[in-house]
Amino acid sequence: MNQLESIKRPRITDSPWYWLYLFCTFGLIALVIAGPKIAQLQLHAEQNFQGRQRANQQAAGQQITIPLTTLEERKVKLRPLFLILAGLLCFGWVSLWYRHFFRRVRDPSTPTAPDS
Repeated sequence: MNQLESIKRPRITDSPWYWLYLFCTFGLIALVIAGPKIAQLQLHAEQNFQGRQRANQQAAGQQITIPLTTLEERKVKLRPLFLILAGLLCFGWVSLWYRHFFRRVRDPSTPTAPDS
């Protein structure tokens, strides 16, 4: 690699697609690691809310009709967050690969060594 080529080539960390890819990767890793704990906290919050609703129904003399939520039946789930981060991760990876690696290989203006 000659000096002109190293000056002309931008660094990979200058690309916003690299940072999108990096942050989404770490976000997905954090969700996988912390996901069960977040799910338990969300279940606890939903059950507290349902308990208050049940107590209000009981205080009003009504029949209790609200069942307590289980872990599988939560209303707020992490799946949309997983899907959004995975989609952004794929988009960032494809964009980074295309703009930083593929375009460089196909770019005819890239200086090459002169033929002797």
